[in-house]
Amino acid sequence: MKISYRYSCVFLFLIVITIYPSFSQGELIDKISAVVGDEIILLSDVVKIANIIKIRSSLVTGQELPDKDAMQMALMELIDNKLIEISARDLNVSVDKDEIDSAFSNQISEQGISKEKFLSYLRTQGMDEETYRTFILRNQILRYKVIGLKTGGPRVTIEDAKKFYEEQTMAIKLKAKFKIAHIFIKVPEDADLVETVKFKEKAQKVAELAKKPGADFAELARQYSDDKETAEGGGVLGNFKFGELPQEIDRVILHLEEGEVSDPVYTSGGFHIIKILKKKTPQIKPFEEVKSEIMNDLINNELQRQIEILLKELRRNTYIDVK
Repeated sequence: MKISYRYSCVFLFLIVITIYPSFSQGELIDKISAVVGDEIILLSDVVKIANIIKIRSSLVTGQELPDKDAMQMALMELIDNKLIEISARDLNVSVDKDEIDSAFSNQISEQGISKEKFLSYLRTQGMDEETYRTFILRNQILRYKVIGLKTGGPRVTIEDAKKFYEEQTMAIKLKAKFKIAHIFIKVPEDADLVETVKFKEKAQKVAELAKKPGADFAELARQYSDDKETAEGGGVLGNFKFGELPQEIDRVILHLEEGEVSDPVYTSGGFHIIKILKKKTPQIKPFEEVKSEIMNDLINNELQRQIEILLKELRRNTYIDVK
């Protein structure tokens, strides 16, 4: 990227503070803030976008973004927009009023609120309708069109969506909380392989008894468990989150539902037969219910990735002069 910093960003910032204190008072004597290719960016536009950035940052973080940072962020955003506009012009791509109107209506519809409430929301973000249409929607549509012609657009398959769903489902399952009981069959430290197999067979028989309909797990724990501290209490170990128990047990209980009993699980001390007394897992919606939402998210993420790759190329190959 060819950039000529004729004046520093600090100097630009001082001009804004002097001419346009607090970004909101006084008359702004407009200046050129940057040249991108054969396009210019005006200081008034930088100030306008910086105002929006400051307001949105304050709403998100609860902290005031320094004016200098807001100005720099606004300038970079406007430079990127100009780069896309130049690329769109080279590709003979444009955005008409009908497309913006349609996108604006869709945004309101997706929010499920009236136009008046939507405009009220925009005002809390430091924007009026015209700014939202020209700066947000127009630039968004233009980027989508340019990427569509440059790369063919995002390619996301149903398999990608299923993979993402499975990953997220597993992440949710890992947040589960359990109340468990166990029957512990101890294996002596000096037991050889033959003896260990015998203890496993014993544990398997106890597990089969515990899995029978109507089986009294607590009574079986009192009768068979070698963990004397919990046996009298029916084998109850207490409440746990995933990751608080040995990995061998974690892997098993993750796939058990409330009331189910595991096969014998071997740890360094012996065999555990686990029963899930209670299980609390955040609700997981079926894939079909969230498929469209996941597809949209994946498409948008891939689109943003492609846009950033394109912008890097455009920044590298376009003349940019920051005043």
